[in-house]
Amino acid sequence: MYKIERSNPGNVFNFLLLAEHGHTILKSNAFDSIEAVEKEIESVQVNALNMSRYERKTTPDGKFYFNLKNANGSILGKSQMYSSEAGMENGILAVKTNSNSKQIKLPF
Repeated sequence: MYKIERSNPGNVFNFLLLAEHGHTILKSNAFDSIEAVEKEIESVQVNALNMSRYERKTTPDGKFYFNLKNANGSILGKSQMYSSEAGMENGILAVKTNSNSKQIKLPF
């Protein structure tokens, strides 16, 4: 499921992609409209099945995370931090599994 959030105060929106158990597995950048967020969700749905769109990263303190990118290299979403590389790979599989969800929870 996708959950669209609204920052308070202001009209800034982002989405979260949630796994079946409710944990956030991908978070988008901020957008100025719900329509822009919905368009970004469509892009996630197109790109999430392509393994070459995942950029795997490691922080200086040894945590793992990934970015999902589109064909132009723009970041569509960023994962949470993982303590292991295997956890990160499981996170990528969770995004692939859940990205085609048509369920979108709006912020109101």
